Amino acid sequence: FVVSADEIISADVTTVDEADLLHIDPASPLLCVTRFAYSQLGEPIEAVHIRYRADRYTFSVHQRRGG
Repeated sequence: FVVSADEIISADVTTVDEADLLHIDPASPLLCVTRFAYSQLGEPIEAVHIRYRADRYTFSVHQRRGG
Protein backbone atom coordinates (compact mmCIF):
# COMPACT_ATOMS: atom_id res chain seq x y z
CA PHE A 1 0.00 0.00 0.00
CA VAL A 2 1.02 3.62 -0.51
CA VAL A 3 2.83 5.24 2.42
CA SER A 4 4.24 8.33 0.69
CA ALA A 5 3.90 10.23 -2.54
CA ASP A 6 5.48 13.13 -4.36
CA GLU A 7 3.31 15.39 -6.50
CA ILE A 8 4.28 18.10 -8.92
CA ILE A 9 1.52 20.55 -9.88
CA SER A 10 2.08 22.83 -12.85
CA ALA A 11 0.19 24.79 -15.50
CA ASP A 12 0.03 24.20 -19.25
CA VAL A 13 -2.32 24.75 -22.19
CA THR A 14 -4.30 22.19 -24.18
CA THR A 15 -3.24 20.76 -27.48
CA VAL A 16 -5.86 20.58 -30.24
CA ASP A 17 -6.48 16.87 -29.48
CA GLU A 18 -6.80 17.45 -25.72
CA ALA A 19 -9.15 20.38 -26.27
CA ASP A 20 -11.39 18.17 -28.39
CA LEU A 21 -11.46 15.44 -25.72
CA LEU A 22 -12.10 17.94 -22.91
CA HIS A 23 -14.67 19.98 -24.87
CA ILE A 24 -12.77 23.24 -24.51
CA ASP A 25 -10.97 25.65 -26.84
CA PRO A 26 -7.42 24.84 -27.96
CA ALA A 27 -4.76 26.59 -25.85
CA SER A 28 -7.13 26.66 -22.82
CA PRO A 29 -5.37 26.47 -19.44
CA LEU A 30 -4.78 23.11 -17.76
CA LEU A 31 -3.63 22.02 -14.33
CA CYS A 32 -1.09 19.22 -14.65
CA VAL A 33 -0.33 16.79 -11.85
CA THR A 34 2.49 14.26 -11.88
CA ARG A 35 2.48 11.88 -8.91
CA PHE A 36 4.89 9.16 -7.81
CA ALA A 37 3.73 6.93 -4.94
CA TYR A 38 5.95 4.69 -2.85
CA SER A 39 5.61 1.62 -0.62
CA GLN A 40 6.86 1.37 2.95
CA LEU A 41 10.14 0.04 1.54
CA GLY A 42 10.52 3.10 -0.69
CA GLU A 43 9.68 1.17 -3.83
CA PRO A 44 7.79 3.09 -6.53
CA ILE A 45 4.32 1.54 -6.96
CA GLU A 46 2.46 4.22 -8.93
CA ALA A 47 3.29 6.87 -11.50
CA VAL A 48 0.49 9.13 -12.76
CA HIS A 49 0.34 12.12 -15.06
CA ILE A 50 -3.07 13.84 -15.12
CA ARG A 51 -4.19 16.94 -17.05
CA TYR A 52 -7.23 18.71 -15.55
CA ARG A 53 -9.40 21.46 -16.98
CA ALA A 54 -8.38 24.53 -15.01
CA ASP A 55 -11.96 25.86 -14.96
CA ARG A 56 -13.27 22.82 -13.06
CA TYR A 57 -10.64 21.91 -10.46
CA THR A 58 -9.03 23.49 -7.43
CA PHE A 59 -6.16 21.99 -5.48
CA SER A 60 -5.81 22.42 -1.74
CA VAL A 61 -2.62 21.46 0.08
CA HIS A 62 -2.28 20.95 3.85
CA GLN A 63 1.22 20.68 5.28
CA ARG A 64 2.28 19.69 8.77
CA ARG A 65 5.69 19.39 10.27
CA GLY A 66 6.58 16.20 12.12
CA GLY A 67 4.88 12.87 11.98
